[in-house]
This record gives sequence, structure tokens and C-alpha cells, in this order.
Amino acid sequence: MKFTSQQIPEVINNYNVYNGDGNRMVGITGATQIADLVAKLTEISGAGVAGTYNAVVIGHFDSSTQTINFRAVTQEGMTDLAPGKNVRLNLRGDLQYTDTATNETGHVGVRFVVGGQVKQFSPGNLEAGNMMGGSAQVELTYILWEFDGNPCIELDKKNNVYRVDGKDLLEAVRKNC
Repeated sequence: MKFTSQQIPEVINNYNVYNGDGNRMVGITGATQIADLVAKLTEISGAGVAGTYNAVVIGHFDSSTQTINFRAVTQEGMTDLAPGKNVRLNLRGDLQYTDTATNETGHVGVRFVVGGQVKQFSPGNLEAGNMMGGSAQVELTYILWEFDGNPCIELDKKNNVYRVDGKDLLEAVRKNC
């Protein structure tokens, strides 16, 4: 779903973290800061260029780590998130919006899928009446952002794929190499 000027995105109503297939909950989370995508840059200078500038190397990104904080971790989460394991996680949520033309509240599914190797897992604490407070850190090699089932950005570092709004920006690069 592409929002119109009459639809105001308001809030993530709720979300959960599931395994790669999206059929099993890994744990109960709190707030999760989505990892940044930082494009690889190279400095350009030389004859015909008035000074220097940084050029974005299309489809190449700096190392990125996704941290997911857990209020409580399931048994499956403990084994899925063991350091060194390759993992794929689905963060599925609901983006609530208001349509100003009708003053009705609407809902759109959002999905953020991350994949890579678990760098660190902290199971947290055991304390009566409190949350565990565990966390996992994943070195990202795969990222997918979707709204209402429509892929917006997909990066697959190991397969040399970078798609934005369905367009594969590395298709020509793969053909040339």
C-alpha cells in the first residue's frame, strides 16, 4: 500500500519477532531500533573533476548489526540465537493510520526481515517479577523491508542483490561480471 496525502501514518500498533519462516515466535521484545543501511563510499578526484567528492558504490554497504532486545526469550529463541548460527528473523507488525477523508483508522502490515550470523547472545537476567532483558546481535547479510506485502528494499549481500521498489539495481553489474 502506498499512502496518499489523505492517509496519515501514526503508530506501530504492535509487533512480534518470529523465526525465518514466520511461523514460530522467538521471544517477546521491547523496542527494537532497526539497523541502519550505510552505503559504501569512495572518494573521487583527478583530472576533469573540480576537487573531490564521495561517490556511492551502488549496492555496497558497510557492515551492519541488528540488535534485538528481549523481555523474555523462548526455548526456541535460545537455540536459534546461539552465537555463530546463521539466522533469519521476521519482525512483523501493524502500522496504524488515519484516513482524513473518512476519519477512519486503518491498518497496514509491515515486515522487516533480517538474516545473518549471530554475533552475540545475552540471555539476560533471572529475577522474580522482572523481565529477562536479554538481547541478540546479528551481523546482517540480508535485509527486507515490506509494507502491506510489497517489498520496498531488499539487500542480499551474499547473492549480490539490491532491489529498491522491485528494481534490481545490481542486475547490470551481475551481467557485466
